Amino acid sequence: MGTLRPSKSSRKMSRKTSLPDVVTVIATPKEVSKRQHRLSLHIVFAVALLATALDASLSYLSISILGIATEGNPLLVGIAANLGFGDTMILRFAIGAVLLFAIYRIALATEGRSLASRGLYFVTLVLVLLTGYHALLLSYGLLV
Repeated sequence: MGTLRPSKSSRKMSRKTSLPDVVTVIATPKEVSKRQHRLSLHIVFAVALLATALDASLSYLSISILGIATEGNPLLVGIAANLGFGDTMILRFAIGAVLLFAIYRIALATEGRSLASRGLYFVTLVLVLLTGYHALLLSYGLLV
């Protein structure tokens, strides 16, 4: 990992300003690339969590409150019959968040050399598209 190291000339304090002359940053392109990849994984993970929460919220709004849609997942329908629809959406978000976190941690641990990094990008893309689709259906349902 790159560190800040004073150059040889800056080890001597300037007599006029009593500050180091120059501080050079030594980081290889590979280290910069790793940092950029880690930052992109953090951002993608946050977007995926946001999309998961928004999707569960939109589902709850359109199905339970407005009644303009039905749940298409038979597993969630069965759980909702026992727990109630609000609790089912919370459970849906929690399971999704745990799975996303697992993929995210694997992607961080392997430093982008694994299928987990690509998988996190793909899952986030699918979640964002699905959430956008649900938002469009909800807005259309409110207009009709």
